Amino acid sequence: MKTIEQSMEEMTVLFQSSLAVFKQELNKRQVQLVSKDCDRLEMHNRRRILLIHGVPEDKNEDVAETVIKSLQQISVHSPGKYKPMPQIGINNVTKEEIKSGILLTHLTDETYRLVRNLAYPNTVESLTYNELVQILNSHFKPKQCSFVDKANFFGATRSPGESLGDWAARLRGLASYCEFGDALETNLRDRFVLGLGSGPERDKLFEQNPTTLTLTKAIEIGEQAACAREVKVMLNTSDFWAHQGRACVSCKNSPVRSGKRR
Repeated sequence: MKTIEQSMEEMTVLFQSSLAVFKQELNKRQVQLVSKDCDRLEMHNRRRILLIHGVPEDKNEDVAETVIKSLQQISVHSPGKYKPMPQIGINNVTKEEIKSGILLTHLTDETYRLVRNLAYPNTVESLTYNELVQILNSHFKPKQCSFVDKANFFGATRSPGESLGDWAARLRGLASYCEFGDALETNLRDRFVLGLGSGPERDKLFEQNPTTLTLTKAIEIGEQAACAREVKVMLNTSDFWAHQGRACVSCKNSPVRSGKRR
C-alpha cells in the first residue's frame, strides 16, 4: 500500500503539473487579449491623430476620395504596385500636420504596422510627413544591393525589449535591400535565430533541425519558450510556494518544504 507521504508526493506533482499547464494557457490568453487591446488602441490613436490635426471626418471629402484609395492600395505583399508618394496626390494638401494625419489614418493596418516596425525605435507619431514618406519610399522602392546592405542584415541583432514579431519584421525590412532571391526565407530564419542573443528562446531554437525549421515555426517556438520562462517565474513567486516551512494544511503536522510533507 502507498504511504501517506507517497500519496502526498504524487498529489503534489500532479498539482504542480496542472498548475503549470493552467498558468501557461492563462498567460497565452492574456497575451492574446493584450494584443487585441493594443490593436484597438492603435486604431483609436490613428483616428485621434487626424482629429487633433484639425481635419473633420465629415468634411474634406474631396481630399479623402483622392487620397484614401491610393493609400489603402499600398500592400506589403505587392511592393511592385507601390507608387512613390509624390504620385499619390496627398501633396495637394499643404499643411504638414494634416498630411501626416491623413497618411497614418488611412494606411491599412498591415502597412501601418510595417511603418511602425521600420521606424523603430522612433514612434510613427513623432515623425514628420517627409520622414514617413521616406520610410515608405525606401522600403518599397527597388534598390541595388550592396555589401553594406548585407552587412546591415547579417549584423542585425534583436534589441532589448523588442518582441519576436517586431524583430522578424525588422529583419524582413533589412532583407528587402539584399536581393536574396530563393534564399530569402533561409537567410531570414538563420538571422532571426542567430540574432536573438543568449536566452531560453535561442537555446530552444538551437535544438531544432535547420533542414525542417521555417521562420514561422521559429517564431512560434521562440514565443513558446518565452512563455514557459514567464510561467516559471510566476510559479517561483506564486502563493503555492509561500507556504514552504509551514505546517501541512491537510494533517497539521510537520512542515511543508518544496511541496513535500516531511
